[in-house]
Amino acid sequence: MRNKIEVVNSSKYFSLLTSFVIICSAIILGAETAFRQNKEVSSILASFDYLIILYFLIEISVRLITFHHNREELFHAVAHFLKKKAESGDKEIVKELFWLFFDGLILGLSLISLLENFIDHPEIIGVFRLLRVFRILRVFELSKSLKNVESKMLSVFPTVFIFIFLIFLIVYTYAIIGMHLYDYKKFDTLDFSSLYTAMSSLIVIMTNGVAGALRELKSGSPNINAIVTDVFIFTTSCSAYS
Repeated sequence: MRNKIEVVNSSKYFSLLTSFVIICSAIILGAETAFRQNKEVSSILASFDYLIILYFLIEISVRLITFHHNREELFHAVAHFLKKKAESGDKEIVKELFWLFFDGLILGLSLISLLENFIDHPEIIGVFRLLRVFRILRVFELSKSLKNVESKMLSVFPTVFIFIFLIFLIVYTYAIIGMHLYDYKKFDTLDFSSLYTAMSSLIVIMTNGVAGALRELKSGSPNINAIVTDVFIFTTSCSAYS
């Protein structure tokens, strides 16, 4: 019984230490952007970064050693999760497996970023280093209170994804209409010359308001009836917000 309590306490302290290191990692990433022109500070931050990578290498090794689920349990839990028949035990296994994969991916990219002197494209290293900021999402796993928030967030994700998909369909449809309506023209801030730029322009209209877009389209396309432009812009915005 005493050994079990000691294991629980050590796991709790280990989680707190990991949370602290994750927060430090996020602070260092922010500091790197602030002191990117200062070589001395950048070298000090890089040294701390190496220590953080070493810590997470040890941390994930410990988690893999203490991962006691066999292959059958993993397949069983994942299969039940995909079929939406997962019980609480299955969900915990899937969550643990997900965070192991997530941390392994971030750690792998961090290790690759150490090889910047051996890679011909340094911009790739920059992207890999930037992706480390997503490690802060692990605080959801390390705190009970945040786990409850995580569960509530996950419960609304399907609705959010459906909403995003519907917005995409609306923007896609109106982008094609706009390209044909305004004859693939490129305006000052709006661009209907291609599908991608047309969709980007419509998103700008939805987020920045319609007044500027109306003026720009009407002045740039005098051959298009002003009412047609009004209907196009207003229905685009209403469809997105409804």
